[in-house]
Amino acid sequence: MALCSVTGCSDDTDGATGADAGPDPFGNATTRPMDYTTGGANGGSGNGSSGDGGGQSGDGGGCGDALRLVIRDFTEDHPDFEAYTGNGLDGIVEEDLGPDQKPVYAHNAGTELTTGPDEFADWYRDTPGVNQRVEVDIRFTEVSPGVFAYDNSDFFPIDGRGFGNGPGNAGHNFLFTTEAHSLFTYTGGEVFTFRGDDDLWVFVNNKLAVDLGGLHSRLEESIDFDADRDRLGITVGETYPMDIFHAERHTTESNFRIETTIDLSCIANVSVD
Repeated sequence: MALCSVTGCSDDTDGATGADAGPDPFGNATTRPMDYTTGGANGGSGNGSSGDGGGQSGDGGGCGDALRLVIRDFTEDHPDFEAYTGNGLDGIVEEDLGPDQKPVYAHNAGTELTTGPDEFADWYRDTPGVNQRVEVDIRFTEVSPGVFAYDNSDFFPIDGRGFGNGPGNAGHNFLFTTEAHSLFTYTGGEVFTFRGDDDLWVFVNNKLAVDLGGLHSRLEESIDFDADRDRLGITVGETYPMDIFHAERHTTESNFRIETTIDLSCIANVSVD
């Protein structure tokens, strides 16, 4: 299964536009997003971009080897960040992805691990004065034939950027959200596994396929596309969206691992607002 954008596989040669969220800690600024590979960051650091939220469009172009992440940096001033501890909570978001390709908060008020719908609305939308957007590329390694992985037990892709490292004297930039959007063609037999902290939701064909919500230590959940195809409404040979949403909401660790039999030798991205 190859991930493809609306208009084809992308080579990701065009960087984001907009005001830079901070200095380039790697001394190699370019017009494309920061290249944050397994085990650390190297390569170009790009400009963060801003938008009013909602919608997707294909990047176009040919195949590339990087998955584009949109990172939004927060501070502890936001009531959902550095404010809760827990062991995870299912059901924070609705089963269906919203029409703007964002998760829909499933409650009228707060939960034991969230403040409420208005605060959650900031997580995956550019909100001036509340978050800062930085775009990042990650690359996968073929760890065995047909199995691709990205494994980072120190997942701090925006150190020195956004609002800067913190909270307090933390040696890294904690308190951020992550999202990625692609299309894929379901060929049969694929598996997708995520392990990490904190919140993680994966939607396939606009249906919730992984629910690891809430603050927690490293947890793992998998999608078996064949076993779940009726629930997800997918058919072999057809193309569907995959949308990934993550949040790092508390010190002192940040883990992010994806392992999949999706063919990531050809990755493309769908741009998001």
